[in-house]
Amino acid sequence: MANLNDFKLVQRISRRYADLLFAELGVEKQFEKDVHKERLGFYPFIIENVCGITDLSLIDEIITDTDFNRELHENAGDDCGIDVVHIDEDNNLILLFNFKYRETFKQTNDGGNDANY
Repeated sequence: MANLNDFKLVQRISRRYADLLFAELGVEKQFEKDVHKERLGFYPFIIENVCGITDLSLIDEIITDTDFNRELHENAGDDCGIDVVHIDEDNNLILLFNFKYRETFKQTNDGGNDANY
């Protein structure tokens, strides 16, 4: 189960990914709260680590999330609840992602969001 240090690490890494993504796209954005920037950086952080894609422009292309595209591209289509669509033709896989970025850490013992293996 994740702890407060894990949460803070994800926050810091997500902010860094947002900076890298903004630089790649030539986007200059200021946010009232860091959490908005972290949320946008969370997408490329997870995609790189789950899918192995390191090209930020390619990552940007596969993100379908309405809020993400509204913030960075002023183009908000309806994502129908699917935030990322990755088609891996080499392995004949279609990966669909739905992200939830938590603004605050809440320690629980119920394991409600933990996968059971």
